[in-house]
Amino acid sequence: MLTTTLILKNKLNSLPKLKRREFLLNCINNSDKKFDFQIINENLSIPLDIPNVDYCKMCKSNIFIRTNFEEICERCGVTRPIVQVNRTFKEKTFEFIKLGANTTTIKKDGKNIIVDLNKINLWIQDADPEYKDTQLILKGLDIIFDSKGITLPDKVRNTAISMWYNFNNLYLETFNKNSIYCLCIFYSGTINDIIISLEQLSLIYKITVSNIILANDSFKKTFVGTEYYEYLNLKLDKVCNIKLNTRNKLLFNKIKDDLIQNFPEINNPIDNKIYASIIYYMSSNLKTTSDKYTLTELHSECGVSTTSVSNMSKKINAFYKNNKNLLKKLIII
Repeated sequence: MLTTTLILKNKLNSLPKLKRREFLLNCINNSDKKFDFQIINENLSIPLDIPNVDYCKMCKSNIFIRTNFEEICERCGVTRPIVQVNRTFKEKTFEFIKLGANTTTIKKDGKNIIVDLNKINLWIQDADPEYKDTQLILKGLDIIFDSKGITLPDKVRNTAISMWYNFNNLYLETFNKNSIYCLCIFYSGTINDIIISLEQLSLIYKITVSNIILANDSFKKTFVGTEYYEYLNLKLDKVCNIKLNTRNKLLFNKIKDDLIQNFPEINNPIDNKIYASIIYYMSSNLKTTSDKYTLTELHSECGVSTTSVSNMSKKINAFYKNNKNLLKKLIII
């Protein structure tokens, strides 16, 4: 509707005042017919190849009216989406969101506003260029955690949204949004020690797992030099196969069985994070263990971040401290 208004306004301004009334009456008389604005705008209908985004490609004008997500040329009515310029939205300046942050700063209407990621639904509105993307990520997270039967943790939601904002503002080339939604959600789980399946994500966002993996290289490069980087590894085919002597194999299997019986989120077969965490727990806390492995060695062997292994190992240690009868059974093996 705004486009039509601008074309009409432009045509009226181009007519002598005495002919404007006649033109408007003619418009009214033809209101029940399909109105050909191409005729009205015939002098402006030849597209021009103008690389400068500040000028209209149709009529070369640089005067635009801006709505939430698009710009409309005031002269000819051509519509185009609002684009990023030097990593900055024309309506909002981007600030990198650090890992674990609960707040960030956005610039709106010329003012810096501190927003709370925990109350994201209160400040992400239709006026925000990334509103639709953010809502799609939140919807995917809700589906995943509903299927797990647990409440979506704030820290997982905040991490996923932070990664999306960071990537979308830093990566200046074209990309498949569905792949990036999946990676943001997948790594928000990895960072917070929650397993999220790429297969489930591929079904939710109707994209193949191979396409998600294909996008990971660009995704990872965008976060080089940040706290996120060490977590961004999709080593799906890597098997954590650490050689243990006979006694330590028995010890490992006993710990694995205890965890499966007492931790609902741990199932058989265990994933690489649990595998490496059991080995590290044995190396760090059981003096009788002869096979010792460092966090760095386990990261290399199993493709799991040192932070994830360390955190899970602490949970295992706390579990056995609270269940001393089970700990005694480990010691006598």
